[in-house]
Amino acid sequence: MAQRHKTRRARLVAGVLALGAVPALLAGPVALAQPAPAERVIAFSPDQVRQMGLQAMQLGRPDIAARMATALLEQDPTDSYAHFLMANGLMKLNRIKEAEAAAKQSYRYAETPEQTYQSAHLAADLAFRRGALTTSQWWLRKSAEAAPDEARKNTSVAQFRAVKAHNPWRVALAFSARPSDNVNNGSSGQYNIIDGLPLVGILSQDAQAVKGVVVDTAVALGYRISQGKSHETTLGLEVFTRRVHLGTAEKTRLGGDPGFGSGRVAVSLQQDWRPENSKHQFSLGGNAGRQTYQGGGDYSFLGLHFGHRMPLASDMLVNSGLNIEQRSGQGGKRGDRSVSLRSTLLYQLGNQDLVAASALTGRFDTANMGRSSTMVGVQLDYTLAESIGPVSLSATLGVQKSQYNGYSLIGIAVPGGRNDTSGFAEMQLQFNDTSYAGFAPVLRLRHQRTQSNVSRFEAQESSVVIGLASKF
Repeated sequence: MAQRHKTRRARLVAGVLALGAVPALLAGPVALAQPAPAERVIAFSPDQVRQMGLQAMQLGRPDIAARMATALLEQDPTDSYAHFLMANGLMKLNRIKEAEAAAKQSYRYAETPEQTYQSAHLAADLAFRRGALTTSQWWLRKSAEAAPDEARKNTSVAQFRAVKAHNPWRVALAFSARPSDNVNNGSSGQYNIIDGLPLVGILSQDAQAVKGVVVDTAVALGYRISQGKSHETTLGLEVFTRRVHLGTAEKTRLGGDPGFGSGRVAVSLQQDWRPENSKHQFSLGGNAGRQTYQGGGDYSFLGLHFGHRMPLASDMLVNSGLNIEQRSGQGGKRGDRSVSLRSTLLYQLGNQDLVAASALTGRFDTANMGRSSTMVGVQLDYTLAESIGPVSLSATLGVQKSQYNGYSLIGIAVPGGRNDTSGFAEMQLQFNDTSYAGFAPVLRLRHQRTQSNVSRFEAQESSVVIGLASKF
């Protein structure tokens, strides 16, 4: 009986459309075609047309489903279900780009979480089919965000990660705004006092702490040019800009805007590999680029990076990196060179909280007398595995000491050289309940203080960083 009813419905849809009766939705019922004088008028409601379109898909007639969707959209171009039906019909007809466009329209006009999830997930699938993997990742982010339940959210996240691993392109965007009471790392006082010398200098206004808002924007693009079972080679491009916005009062005090902004652009090539049957993972890369400053002192640079990563246990690993940067010289002088080494031990506690302890050291060499320095430091990070309500929380503490042997001011040597000690505390809060496409707002509270035997370099800063971070 049920089979006979199903067959009758199939004949009704196929038979009417075979006569050229494409639904044309009016303000009320749906009339199938304009009847010829000898024809019998058969009218359907929009809900009936939706049901017939769905049944046409189930019976393997995507062409009919697409025609039903067309009729629905003629009456209401904002009908999310009709766009979704159209997308499915066009997909079965292998008209992938048109189907993707229809899925996006379905997402645009979605009225329920279910419609939003289904249309975003379909758009992701269609983008993947045509090889647009980055676009597919974006729509999987949206489907995860709209998922009506945890199971489907986890499915979208897992699919996102799978597509990301398959995608040769890497795209990372970062933006933050940081209101700060010391945007230029200026001195906390107006006098320059050197320990051990009976001299007192007066600092210029722009050498003292300046209040403002620091806006950072970063774009990182990567393309995997080759990949094997145990190696990967990536070509990259990074662009970073920093702009510092000062208030009217600060500009007046400084006699204008000194220009504390900067920019950096670099191209890179990196090889990552893991020897066969080894737990060691290595990376070797190089980059070249240009660093610019609004206040002058631009330079070009060449860099080299070597990294090593090794698990020590199932819940512990060590990650180390060596970075060398050679800068171009000016005025016939040799260029500056920076070398830094950092090693981090990561340990996951039984409650899944993550602890990271880092040791770092560096050397900066320059042709400017007394400006070369040696640095050592330590840092401790703690990240809670479980959110506190809707907020994910992490905290960082760090301290760093720098020594400048032979440091002098206006030809007067500083006894024992200049030595600075900096410490900072930072807390980051990520608000997961307020997000878009898997990106959540981040609030980072930071306080940093530097003590020095040359008071020009005694500084402190309190800032609030507002940015975005990915939830997965």
